[in-house]
Amino acid sequence: MGSVILRKRGSSWVTAGDSGCTVPARRIDRALDELGRLEAKKTDEQPENGESFELQIVALMDEEIALQLDIAKSNDGEALVQLFDGSRVKMRGLDRNSWSARPTDWCNE
Repeated sequence: MGSVILRKRGSSWVTAGDSGCTVPARRIDRALDELGRLEAKKTDEQPENGESFELQIVALMDEEIALQLDIAKSNDGEALVQLFDGSRVKMRGLDRNSWSARPTDWCNE
């Protein structure tokens, strides 16, 4: 499992770390547009078989958390997502190729 931290620097987004890069603008635009198309419905479901959430998307405004999504594996096109307050939703429409946990994926369009 990998992890990626994206930071806004001026008008660009960069990945943090030793192998950091400037993320192509089209890649960021595609990923952010996708967030705007998500559909969600409330659920009490837990991750299957004790699995943990495998992807976390956090958006900060300065140092304050504006958005946090902890995402488990998808089933039937729906992903189990835990929100910052601990509540959970089933979310449809998240393309895991757009939201990779591997830093090098963000360096390519």
